[in-house]
Amino acid sequence: MTMPPHTPPATPPSTKVTVKLNARSMAALERASELVDLNKTDTINRAIQFYATMLARSDEGIVTVLNNGQYERFHM
Repeated sequence: MTMPPHTPPATPPSTKVTVKLNARSMAALERASELVDLNKTDTINRAIQFYATMLARSDEGIVTVLNNGQYERFHM
């Protein structure tokens, strides 16, 4: 019996978006991209998904994070 050739999963459709970043945001994007070793597009995609998750789980726009044993509150 012959097995059919492996077909990779289809890539979901994407939408091209143009944004203007200020110097601070561009520097943050470049740093984040280097830290996670991803290109800027993938870094932005992850950041947006993370931000949406944090907003959904926030308490009136405030997120509490445990960092080195200390609680920190961030306003989203």
